[in-house]
Amino acid sequence: MRLDLGDITYDLTSGEAQALRERGILRGVATEAQGNIEDSLATWNNYPRHCHRCHHQWTIASLRGRGLVDVCPVCKASDWGEYLLLRCVHCRAVFESEQIRDEVGAYTYGNGALCPPYELFPLCPYCGASGWCPAEDVRVEHLRAQAARRAALFRLVSFGLVALLVIVAAFLLLNVMR
Repeated sequence: MRLDLGDITYDLTSGEAQALRERGILRGVATEAQGNIEDSLATWNNYPRHCHRCHHQWTIASLRGRGLVDVCPVCKASDWGEYLLLRCVHCRAVFESEQIRDEVGAYTYGNGALCPPYELFPLCPYCGASGWCPAEDVRVEHLRAQAARRAALFRLVSFGLVALLVIVAAFLLLNVMR
């Protein structure tokens, strides 16, 4: 499946297209960032790269030793070849997130973990609907269930401690009154 998002086109396998359709999310690494052992050095150096953060395009040959080949020469993002495709289940819009991790260029402001889609787009940027990503809905439901279990455990432990304190206080009070 060929997916054209304006300045970049994605060639997805049928499995990737189905995953995007069903889960609403597809993370991957662009072909040009993976490299191909069969390519000659000249072909590899002249193969166009595309930064998924700032949309800059370049070739390694055009750098001529002016920068690192594993980062975007403009925004310095080390994850320039990674992409995050998202799809809304309501309006069926497919869009890409320029932010994949908690970092801007070479500066990390989080733990470098992958950003969850609802932190990037709480509502679909096209139709404004909430709950637009099935995979993220599953993750959020799991987090809510974990929080509910922790809260229930906290209430149970708190109730047990209060009951223990009441028993100890009653025991001390009975001993003092004798």
